[in-house]
Amino acid sequence: MIENQGVKLVPFRRETKLTRYLALPKELLKLDLSTTAMMVYALLLDRANLSQANGWTDEKGRVYVHFATENMAQYIGQSEGSARRVMKDLEDHGLIKRVNKGYKHPNEVFLWVPTGSVDNLVDILGAESA
Repeated sequence: MIENQGVKLVPFRRETKLTRYLALPKELLKLDLSTTAMMVYALLLDRANLSQANGWTDEKGRVYVHFATENMAQYIGQSEGSARRVMKDLEDHGLIKRVNKGYKHPNEVFLWVPTGSVDNLVDILGAESA
C-alpha cells in the first residue's frame, strides 16, 4: 500500500471490486468539453443516482439534483466563478438544465444523458412523447 496526499492506494488486482467511482459516458469524449466539465458532469450523474433513489423527481418523472456552487468549487479545486462557467458550458452543450427555484433556494439541475448510455431508451422515448 502507498499513500499520496492522504489517499491510500493499493494495486488493482484480478479480485479487486470497485465500490466508489464516478461514471462518465464515453460519448462525452466526442464533445468539445474540458476535462473539468466532464468531471463535474460525472459528479452530477453520481448525485443523480442518489436523487433517483430518494425520489427527487419533477411532475414528469425527471430526476433533479442540488449541487451548491461553493461545494462544486471545492470538489474541483477551483473558484466559484470557474464552477459557474463549467455549469454554463454543460448547459450550452445540452447536458444539463438548471431551474431557478427562487432566492435562497438551490437550483434544480436536470441531467440529459447520451442515448448510448441508457438501457431503457425505448421506454424513455415513449414517456417523453406522451
